[in-house]
Amino acid sequence: MRAAAVLVTLSALSLPMLSEEPPIKMGLWEKTSVTSSAAGEPDTLVSKTCITPEGWQKMLANISKPRPNCNMDVQHHGQSYTFKGTCNTAHTSMTLDGSENIRDSEHIVSDSHSVITIGGQKRESKTHSTSRFLSASCGKISPDDPEVEDK
Repeated sequence: MRAAAVLVTLSALSLPMLSEEPPIKMGLWEKTSVTSSAAGEPDTLVSKTCITPEGWQKMLANISKPRPNCNMDVQHHGQSYTFKGTCNTAHTSMTLDGSENIRDSEHIVSDSHSVITIGGQKRESKTHSTSRFLSASCGKISPDDPEVEDK
């Protein structure tokens, strides 16, 4: 399950970074993600992240890195992106597809659908996220240490 979370996070964070010029404001961002699955009640996660020019450049460099046993296809459509990805290991496979829409420099909406198969058992989940710019100042939030609240 951790591999899915990592891939979802990487894809969600990396999609708006495909161009050199940031399409979003630098500073403090809040992201609210609601993940639903057949396992029960939806899970809501709220995080605050500080995006700096240096952090932005790190994310840009991270996009082009190949991931072992994974393949990701990202398509750019104006201010929107679609993505499809797969990862396979000996006993686990995962597929991910979704979209991200940069509505403006202060708002991003994304949706993703993932299916993880571990030892022949499938787990499916859908995530809807909204991100909004809060402030040019990050306050106590460090670029390398986001604040996460699980609701």
